[in-house]
Amino acid sequence: LALGARGESWYALEGKVEQSAARADAHPEGTPEYDAALRSIVREVQNVVDRFPRKPSKILLDGGITRYPLLKKFQEEASGVPVELQTIPDATALGAHALLDLSPLAPQ
Repeated sequence: LALGARGESWYALEGKVEQSAARADAHPEGTPEYDAALRSIVREVQNVVDRFPRKPSKILLDGGITRYPLLKKFQEEASGVPVELQTIPDATALGAHALLDLSPLAPQ
């Protein structure tokens, strides 16, 4: 949790969905098994998002999971909020830095 410059709350979650690539890559793209693998990843993410104190305004996905664009669609359907795929796959550290820059506690 970080405080924004106007006192708003920013939530950041870093999580790893175990074996996500192995689950998706085990099946040919476009098959029901492939879709089911992606949907199982979405359920894991959504189980965490559902425990947030309030609904997020967007979800950012980074890392290897960005190789699966269909996951974005499924996550948007499950969460009801926009999902963005980071163009820099390992952008977690950059995101944490951005949150700190928005905080009134950030060094000036």
